[in-house]
Amino acid sequence: MEDLEERVKQMELAYEARIKSLEEQLTKAKTVPEQQSPAVGQSSQPSTSQVTLGRKEFRVVGKIGERGQKDTLTFSNLVRQIELGVKKGYKDEEVIAAVISSILPGMTLRSYLEGKSGLTLPQLRRVIRVHFHEKDATELYIQLSKLTQSNRESPQDYLLKALDLKQKILFASREDQAPVTYGSGQVQAMFLHSLVTGLNNDSIKWEIKQLTQRAVPLTDEEILEEVNKVAKQETERQGKLKQKVQTSAAIEIATAKPDETEKIVAQKTKGKLQDEVTELKAEVKALKAALEQQEAQAQTLNRGRQRRSRGCDVCKAKGEGDGCDHCYKCGGNNHFARSCRVRRGQNQGNQEGFLLGDKEVPKTQ
Repeated sequence: MEDLEERVKQMELAYEARIKSLEEQLTKAKTVPEQQSPAVGQSSQPSTSQVTLGRKEFRVVGKIGERGQKDTLTFSNLVRQIELGVKKGYKDEEVIAAVISSILPGMTLRSYLEGKSGLTLPQLRRVIRVHFHEKDATELYIQLSKLTQSNRESPQDYLLKALDLKQKILFASREDQAPVTYGSGQVQAMFLHSLVTGLNNDSIKWEIKQLTQRAVPLTDEEILEEVNKVAKQETERQGKLKQKVQTSAAIEIATAKPDETEKIVAQKTKGKLQDEVTELKAEVKALKAALEQQEAQAQTLNRGRQRRSRGCDVCKAKGEGDGCDHCYKCGGNNHFARSCRVRRGQNQGNQEGFLLGDKEVPKTQ
């Protein structure tokens, strides 16, 4: 690793020495009269001193991959590099070639851009925006107007999210052939409005509102510093209030009289017992309902089982008890059991019916 670093340093020094030598030769060449004709037999090609100094080739740092792919460029990072290249004086063709070269091989996006003739830088930026699924200025402006702070988000993070949306709106408005554009003043006003109305804490909200109403507008950096300061103060205040409440409760219990202390403990215990009793009552009620339901089902089954069988002994033995028209007592076919004159000792044993429960009914003498 050290050898590699040493070689790189040597190459840089050699490159700087070469540039310095060429600059000296170029300075000397300017002193020669422009109309001096070359000598006979001398080559008419320009000398080394007349060669224009080259510059470093424009390259995109990073690779463009699929949307959401790890270790690849984001849309904002890529656009920033494109704008820096344009500001440094690189031609659009050089920037376009560098962007296409940074796309991962095998992607459909690279194949499409390499095969498109007459591609301009504005067209390339629009294609890149579609590839990253970036929203247009109108969608971003609506998103900024509805921006709110989540429960797990700090005021500082919420402010950074709002600032990021503001920058995206301004950038999308600068795009060529944008359907709708928004001015910086309009976007700044919506940004401040969303910043104040989207905060959860009322104390921080009031402080930030006072800052936004100053005659001299604040820069983004000043707003970041003020929000950070106010958020820290509010966190410190909440911590002190929480500590004060805990200390007051501890002092109240410690300084209370024994009777009052016992009363406080008894009230807490009573509350817990009441909750337990309520739960037990609910469980008992549910058990009673289940038991009553089981008893009702059992009674229904017993009624079905205790249905009195029909027919005399002969018909019941044949399985024709339901269609029997004989006397149930003597088996005769010319009368019914209620008008049977046979003595009780000679009956078939069913004239008295079923026993009532588990108690035997005594016979009458």
